[in-house]
Amino acid sequence: MQRWRPRRIQLSTEWGEPLQGGHWPGATLRLTVPFRETLETAFRQMCGPRTAAFHANGEGIWVLELKGGQTGARRLSQARHWLETVGRYVAVRDWLDQCFALDYDRALGQGDSFRTEVGQLRFRAKPLSDRATPAVRAAAELLVERCLGFLGEMGSYAGAEAVAAAPPAKRGRPWHLPQFLARRIAAERGLEDLSGAIRTVRDRPSTKYRPLAEKLRNITGSVEIDAPAFRHRRVLLIDDIYQSGTTLNYVAKLLYDAGAPAVYGLICEKTSRDDDNTAPKG
Repeated sequence: MQRWRPRRIQLSTEWGEPLQGGHWPGATLRLTVPFRETLETAFRQMCGPRTAAFHANGEGIWVLELKGGQTGARRLSQARHWLETVGRYVAVRDWLDQCFALDYDRALGQGDSFRTEVGQLRFRAKPLSDRATPAVRAAAELLVERCLGFLGEMGSYAGAEAVAAAPPAKRGRPWHLPQFLARRIAAERGLEDLSGAIRTVRDRPSTKYRPLAEKLRNITGSVEIDAPAFRHRRVLLIDDIYQSGTTLNYVAKLLYDAGAPAVYGLICEKTSRDDDNTAPKG
């Protein structure tokens, strides 16, 4: 029977020791992870594409075997460095080529725990009043710094050619944190900000804690994009919170349909809930 697989994971705190073997030249190094989505793309782009394919071991766990080429010590060092880098962030299992959150909203992904530093910053940078006070902007700038730190470490995101923000649920909001983050990240990274090419055309009521089917009905038809702007562009898609992932995955589908060859998701915080995000491929 296939074991239950999480839909998000912080490898450094939730997955034990993923590496086995590979200590000697020619020896096989096995990397085991709880799901293939996001993690395979990140590994191949950061450690090189010349690896054996991921395969399931019959229990929902994915295994990558690395053989030959490099010496065992070098290969092991490279894999450990990848784990140290990727393991600090929250990998999400969804439809995007890659999708990571800077951290959970609560420590160790436990809903009854205290807010993480990223969770506190996100909370301060997204006020209910939608007013961009100096304190709100200061918190948002700190989130920009953390997003830039992530992008500096995660070589698998280096191929992004443009940045775009997930659209707000309601039109005409005076302050939308994802759009602020996208604008600042685009400026710092020398990328084009295409947030204006994604628009909310119908306000969406909150469907927090509602069934996934209701979330999908709520967002369908509420967003439109300028398709030519995304054709042949690898897009870094920014959002502040990932709960169900409905908005991010819906927008990503529009971008793929428009001809974007890749969509990389970057979210500030992943909520501690792990039971309602979009069913992934495979």
